[in-house]
Amino acid sequence: MRKCHLIVGCLLAWSFLFLCCGPVKKDFDILIVKGTIVDGSGKPAFQGDIGITGDTIVAIGDLSGKPAQRIIDADKRDEIRRSVLFGITHNPSPVAVSGWDSYAVVAARKNTHLIDKIISDLALEQQRDAFDITAELVVEEPDLYLSCGALSEDDMKKLMTYDWLMFSSDGGAYPILNEADNPRPGHPRSFGSQARVLRKYVREEKVLSLEDAVRKMTSLPAQFLQIKDRGQLIEGYKADIVVFNPQTIKDNATYANPRQYSTGTEFVMVNGKISVEKSKYNGGLDGKLLLLTENR
Repeated sequence: MRKCHLIVGCLLAWSFLFLCCGPVKKDFDILIVKGTIVDGSGKPAFQGDIGITGDTIVAIGDLSGKPAQRIIDADKRDEIRRSVLFGITHNPSPVAVSGWDSYAVVAARKNTHLIDKIISDLALEQQRDAFDITAELVVEEPDLYLSCGALSEDDMKKLMTYDWLMFSSDGGAYPILNEADNPRPGHPRSFGSQARVLRKYVREEKVLSLEDAVRKMTSLPAQFLQIKDRGQLIEGYKADIVVFNPQTIKDNATYANPRQYSTGTEFVMVNGKISVEKSKYNGGLDGKLLLLTENR
């Protein structure tokens, strides 16, 4: 399933107690401008600025032009909201395309009780705006990971059977340099995509034959990208070879711990050099950049 990812940053989630203040007598340490002030009194919200010196609010009102050591523009939240909800001209955001009911919390270290919760369900439960809930979660826990499923499982399985469909990790290539590393939550695709297809959709659910799945990972992408001398086990082709056990191959990467190698892969050979031997990566860097111009 192709995933879309929601990244929300630079948000301000704040409420302030209303204090009656005298005239401004000095510069502010912090000046919050263009805010919608909800003062806690129960009175209607109003637009204004807030000046803070030390640990105290010293002024509320129109403070535009006043000097301050740091100025925080509260209006940026509205800009972020528009970007997340709608995107930009001719480029709608993932939320605009898929809706909040396609987004779920898939990895969290602090808010573990929210894992597998769908954002639209949280909004309904809390009777709150979905963007505000998401923004506050990301501010509270920056490593919290949201993922969007744009296809149903049944639709995805149907598409897999199409002759022209190819498999891609849609991820990056990076090794595990230290087994003791505790990586931040993320997408498991970089370490588990192909093994997941072979385990789940070939061996367990039999959506595809082994031969067809391998073709969709190797020769079909090579043909589509016009890569010569690769993608098949043919005399004269480059020795890019994977030796795996169809009965044991298994993806181990998760959203909570995405940097976990798959198991069941015995050997990997890149350009005739062994990179994985007896299921252990040996540090080999034997790949090369493949340019389309080389095939002309």
